[in-house]
Amino acid sequence: MNREPTVLDFVKSLFRGKPLAIPHPEEAPRTPPVTEEQRSEQPVEEAGRPVRVEAAGIRSQAVSFPWRSMLALGIALVAQISLMPRANRAWVPGVILYAMAAGWLAWSTWRGECLPAELPEPESRAEDSRVRSRWL
Repeated sequence: MNREPTVLDFVKSLFRGKPLAIPHPEEAPRTPPVTEEQRSEQPVEEAGRPVRVEAAGIRSQAVSFPWRSMLALGIALVAQISLMPRANRAWVPGVILYAMAAGWLAWSTWRGECLPAELPEPESRAEDSRVRSRWL
């Protein structure tokens, strides 16, 4: 059986100073023949137009950047920096910035952008209650 080199084999050969030859696309292994089961699962083209196949129950969800959560984090970091010890430091801007960060975080949670992880199911195990009386 002809074993095709992996990417790791190629990188190792580069470190040894003898790079492996990469086969041309004509020499690459061809796809295996389609079986009867696979052929029956594939959509049939009608009049030269491909049939559109949609998976049942799978919806594409738009992936969006969690900007509200990131903005809350940024404001909270600025608030923390404003409360660092220095001369003529006022605490009011830091508290206002923390309140703003809490508001943005609450909004992002309300919009479903920042959700807490699910708690794992509790495990019920028998407690080992043996005591070494000599150690008491």
